[in-house]
Amino acid sequence: MIPNLIKNILHKFMEHPAFYDSVQKLVGSKIIYKNLAEMAKSQTKSKIIIDLGGGTGIYQNIWEDVKLYMCLDNDIQKLIGFTHKSIVHGIPLLADATNIPLKNQSVDIIQCTMMSHHLTENQLIMLISESSRVLKDTGIFFFADAIWLPQSWKGRFLWSMDRGSYPKSQEMLMSMIQKEFIIFTQKTLQIHHTYLLCTGKKTKINL
Repeated sequence: MIPNLIKNILHKFMEHPAFYDSVQKLVGSKIIYKNLAEMAKSQTKSKIIIDLGGGTGIYQNIWEDVKLYMCLDNDIQKLIGFTHKSIVHGIPLLADATNIPLKNQSVDIIQCTMMSHHLTENQLIMLISESSRVLKDTGIFFFADAIWLPQSWKGRFLWSMDRGSYPKSQEMLMSMIQKEFIIFTQKTLQIHHTYLLCTGKKTKINL
C-alpha cells in the first residue's frame, strides 16, 4: 500500500512541468542531452523537426539552425510548460504520436526521445510507421530511451516508479525501428538506467 501511495503521489507531482523537468535532471537528462547534441551536430541545416511525446521540450535545444520545431504531446500541461521556455521557432502541438497530424514527407527530423516506454508494442509500431510517413526521404529518425534490463535491480526499481508502463528491451526496440529505418548510428549510455540512442534513415524511398 505504501509503495503504491508514494508512486501515486509522485505521478501527481509529475503532472507539473517544473517538477517534471527537475526529475529529468535527477535521472541524468544533462548527460543524455550532451550525447544527443553530439549526435545532432552532423544533421542537416534549416531543419523542420517534430518531437514526438516532447513533453516540456527538454531536448529542443540540441539542434542548430532550426526552421521549425514542433513539440507534439497529448498532455496539455506539459505543452504549457513548453510554451514558457520555447525557442523562437517552436510551436506546441496537442496530438497523438500514433496519428501525426502532418502531411506525408513534411519534416526533416523525427525526434522520439524518452517516450517509447509510454506506448504498448502496437502503439510503438504505429508511431514508427507514422514517423516514416511524415519524414522526408532525406530525413532522419532520431531515437533515445531507457531499455528494460530485468537483471538490473536499480532499473527494476526505477521502472516500478515510472509513469510509463511499457519498458522494452534493446533487441525489441531495434527490431521495431528497423522495420522502417536503416540504423546508421547507435550507442548505449549507462546512468541510472541503460539508454539506447540511435539514428536511422528510411528504408522505403517514395518516388
